[in-house]
Amino acid sequence: MAKQIYLNGMTADRLSEMIRESLQDELQQIRPSHPKTDTRHLT
Repeated sequence: MAKQIYLNGMTADRLSEMIRESLQDELQQIRPSHPKTDTRHLT
């Protein structure tokens, strides 16, 4: 059974902001918190 969500009284800007925030949260969980830093330098 599919979930139904009703967006009553929400502006398009607010919906867009909520989607953006959710995506940022999900991407932060996927990406490592600290990027690998290689301190070796090639000469």
